[in-house]
Amino acid sequence: MSLLTVSFDIKPKAIVSFYGYGDIIADWYCKQSSFYCQKPYKQSVVMANKLQTMGIENKLITLKGKNYAFDYDMKDKQVILAFEEVLSLKKNI
Repeated sequence: MSLLTVSFDIKPKAIVSFYGYGDIIADWYCKQSSFYCQKPYKQSVVMANKLQTMGIENKLITLKGKNYAFDYDMKDKQVILAFEEVLSLKKNI
């Protein structure tokens, strides 16, 4: 869980959360439902906005028409471009 990196003594230069942020003590974590797929995205938007207001560089990549399991189709052009974008971040660190 990328949010746990705050507890590391040595801080990472970058954090990538492929599946969004979520409240790990909420019911969705142990009782999957249709609400589950919407919850991580909404919390990811909140997290991106908070990071922005704190002046922390971040980018929320949204794939139109894709759900939580976006990477099941690794041949999809949107998925390929998203992974290429994430991998390009390493060049900027």
